[in-house]
Parts: sequence; C-alpha cells; structure tokens
Amino acid sequence: MRKRIGWMACLCMLALLCMAGAAAAQEENGTEIVDDVQPYNGPIGPGNPLYGLKIAFEDLDLTFTANETEYINKQLKHSRLRLSEVRKELQQNNTEAAERALALYMHSTNATRLRLTASNETGLLHAQEMVLKHQLVLENLLATHPNSTGLARAYNNSLALEQKFQEKTQVRFERLAEKNQATFMKAVRLEIKQQERTENKGNQTLQVQETKNVPVKAGADNANKTGQTPAAGTKGTQGTVKSGKNGNTT
Repeated sequence: MRKRIGWMACLCMLALLCMAGAAAAQEENGTEIVDDVQPYNGPIGPGNPLYGLKIAFEDLDLTFTANETEYINKQLKHSRLRLSEVRKELQQNNTEAAERALALYMHSTNATRLRLTASNETGLLHAQEMVLKHQLVLENLLATHPNSTGLARAYNNSLALEQKFQEKTQVRFERLAEKNQATFMKAVRLEIKQQERTENKGNQTLQVQETKNVPVKAGADNANKTGQTPAAGTKGTQGTVKSGKNGNTT
C-alpha cells in the first residue's frame, strides 16, 4: 500500500514538473500563430447568387448579439470566413469572386475598428490574436498573388485594426521566429508614463510609452489587466506634449 502511494506521489510530481516545463517553454517561445484557414468548401461562396442573403443573415446575427466581446469575436469570425472564401476563389482563379469577398473582409474589419473605438471592453486579447492570424493568412496569400491590390488593401486594413486593438488592450505582439510554418509572437505591455522636463520656454509634460514583457498564454484575456509586474523592457516616446505649471523636473 505504501509503495503504491509512493508511486502515485512520484507520478504527480513528474506531471507537475512537465506542466511547469511546458509553461516555461511557452513563455520563452511566445504565442504560436498558425495559418489554419482552409479554402471554403460550403455551398454558398462569393460567386453564388445567394451570397448576399448569406451575408444578410450574418449581419442579422450580429444585430441580436448584446455582449460586446461576443459581438467583436463574431465579427472576426465572419472576417475569417471571408479569408477562407478568398483562398478558395484564388485557387480557382475566380478573381472577381475573390475581390468581392475581399471587399466584404475590409468592410468587416472597418466595422470592427469603429466598434472598438466606442467599446469599453477589456477581454479582447483573444480577439487581438485572431487579427494576427488574419494577417498571417493575408501574408501567405500575398506571397502567391503578389500583384493583387485587393489583398494588399486587406492586409493594410488588418494592420490598422491591430493598432486599434493595441490601443484598447495596451498589449503589442512582437514576432519572434517562424518554425515549421508557424509564427511565434511575444506579448509586450504598453504603459504610458508622464514625465516633466524643463526647457527654455517653460515646463513640458511628455507621455512616455514603456514596453514590458508579458507572459501571455494563447487565448488568455487577463494580460491587459492591472496589478501585474512583468520584467522591464524598452522605452520610447509617444510624442504627446502638454504644458506644465510648476518648475519641478521628474
């Protein structure tokens, strides 16, 4: 009996060590972003006469979605579906249908960006990772179709959307490496600190943007909350200058 308990304790310790090692490796390697968008295989693609009705039903579903985070996630899922349709149409050299899906992708990303502007939600880190996946898909499509202006515009739209997410989450994902067709990203926190300096024309207050490493697991939404103390990283100025009143320099 004692031997059995001893073996069970050893197995539990081994499992804990494996879990700790996996967590440490994930923190070191970053979040894995993969292009897992398959070509669309449904019955109603961009070239189908019922495609407009399909989009209308998607919009109707959004209308009845009250939760803000769920609404944004649904918008991004629709954007992902547009990319799946684009990939299918480009494979079949249906340029016109692909451009139609790309136009709707850009419309969806623009709507998401406007939604974020008025949103006060904080659980958006998973959605931000979805945008990074969209960018990887668009990069791969551009590699095989470098002359597509629609793909280039869609990629720029995705970059603008990512920037809006950064403003909301105060987290930026930096590319670390690419291994086995997967891209690894590291999350860094963006913190705004105010500093005052004295110049000939008086005091000025500068907003300084400081980045810090944040150990974020894939799909986690708590990295943009306060109270964490990650390791210090690099610093840079955001460029906003405000007038100061006193003569102290911090």
